[in-house]
Amino acid sequence: MLSRRTLIGSTAALAAGISGVGCSFSAPGIVSEPEVNWGVRYAAGLNHPVDVRPEPYLQQTVASLAEDEENPLGPKRARYTLNMKYQVELLAQADLVTWMESNEIDLLTVDQWSAIGLGEEGILLPLDQFTGADGPALIQSFYPVVLEQYRWGELYALPLDALPLMLNYHPPYFREEPLPPDGSWDWDDLVESAARLTRRRDDGTVARWGVIPHFNGLWWALWQNGAVAVDPDTQVCRLQEPAAVEALQFIHDLLHTHRVTPTVQEDLWKLVYQPLGQWPAMVYNNQPMHQLMYKYRVAALPRGKVQAVPTWSSMGIAIASRTKHPEAAYTALKALVGLMQGSVHVPAQKEAVARMAELRPELTPEEVEAYQQSMAHGRAWHSKFLAARYAMHEVWKMLIRGDDVATIVNQGCSHVSEYQRTGGNVGE
Repeated sequence: MLSRRTLIGSTAALAAGISGVGCSFSAPGIVSEPEVNWGVRYAAGLNHPVDVRPEPYLQQTVASLAEDEENPLGPKRARYTLNMKYQVELLAQADLVTWMESNEIDLLTVDQWSAIGLGEEGILLPLDQFTGADGPALIQSFYPVVLEQYRWGELYALPLDALPLMLNYHPPYFREEPLPPDGSWDWDDLVESAARLTRRRDDGTVARWGVIPHFNGLWWALWQNGAVAVDPDTQVCRLQEPAAVEALQFIHDLLHTHRVTPTVQEDLWKLVYQPLGQWPAMVYNNQPMHQLMYKYRVAALPRGKVQAVPTWSSMGIAIASRTKHPEAAYTALKALVGLMQGSVHVPAQKEAVARMAELRPELTPEEVEAYQQSMAHGRAWHSKFLAARYAMHEVWKMLIRGDDVATIVNQGCSHVSEYQRTGGNVGE
């Protein structure tokens, strides 16, 4: 495999226009259209019918792009052929490289972590080398909160989707309530409604939980209260500050005082997707739940002191380092990203989110507004500081166990120090 330095240098030359622009010549004067092979491994963010598998759904996307004579980035106007290679298994890196080589993969769908890992290993090309004159407009067309999740020094993929944390709720339960969740809700409203909607059997066991707010972690509680786990500049633990203590106390009270949410961590998904009793009334979830047996609707997160919405991206598209047609691959990449903004749960590009009412007609106007507001206040799902992520995982366990918050924040900061002292080799 070429070294990363060589790859970057050759790509820079291509981006500067030193090579042929995305085509090869089989004979003097005869142009052969390059074939771009798109390797699909991830399709988690698609908004497709439940009875249609991702592979034929994506094949239709490729066919639609091939038939579009007006799209300047499409195969007909830009003169390339696009093929899809579908990979069901999530292969180990060595096997993935073998599969990419045997299928001559030019483009690859990735999640944010594999994009960074494969990029650092030289298996993907940095996209900053390609952007050229269209770079600033292209970069600014994405929400920074999702675009930057595919960057680690270099940008290794363009995001297709965004998954903001939303309040999913089951409307029939709210016939007992004055109003269902909306943008005016705050934390007090959440507690009050969760208490009313929690149902217990005669023996005291829970038949229906009022809210499950910790299914995707606890970052939202800190951020919405104006707190952080670790200072982004100094990397000093800030869990002991009043705003963080107050946020963690709120979670502690939901679990152990109000008792409206389950004291479960590892098997929490079973209570969300496979409940033994009734479906939870409300769930904080970044994955849409409208396709479950009981149809959930979405609202924005209840407001804290500030608006901050943890936002994830599950799927992006990258360029393989061994592509024979890098500029044609880059053109196809932009074409696919633009077209697929209408095929994902929530688009990654600002213009597409502004058109969500058109792209997602199954959503109510209130839900469209909730998604748009949430994206406007999106924040990267996890801290890039591994010490903060490790500490918050331990904090979560202590909250579930019922430790008092003063002990939790002290222990949380000890975990930050331990992680930093050992270089991530905790327990040594």
